[in-house]
Amino acid sequence: MDKKKIWDRSNLDQLAKQLAEKDFLSANQTTYKLMCKLAGCEEREWIYFTEIAHIPKEAIQEMDEMWQNYSQGKFGFGVQRRIWLGKQKDWMKFWEQIGWVRQGKWLRYPKEFEWSLQAPEGHLPLWNQIRGVQALEELFKHDVWLSVKNVQINK
Repeated sequence: MDKKKIWDRSNLDQLAKQLAEKDFLSANQTTYKLMCKLAGCEEREWIYFTEIAHIPKEAIQEMDEMWQNYSQGKFGFGVQRRIWLGKQKDWMKFWEQIGWVRQGKWLRYPKEFEWSLQAPEGHLPLWNQIRGVQALEELFKHDVWLSVKNVQINK
């Protein structure tokens, strides 16, 4: 797969518009579709953990920066990763902190999730955990984070 052929900044136009309009539900759907496209599984519409490495780090970085910029630093993969690390990689504590689990119960998509800036820090973008945590963990271990400076851990 030629990463250069599937990624360029024009892929972000729709996402930027949705985030600027604070249409976080649509932005979340667009983000996941872009991730599937970049991972090479666009037709299937879900990502195996082994496909995360196919996603160009520039794409992850730009999407993350957009989420953070349009949410006043509240949302994004980098925010989620920082929280996950701060919870010593404990998934249940992470999910509870970002509001995907309440009182031990998973929220139901999309109605029970908060699609506004009133959501907990790290709440978005939403990632499907039905197939387990491996894909999200691979995203948090992606090479993109090697170049991120001053990562603060939220305890």
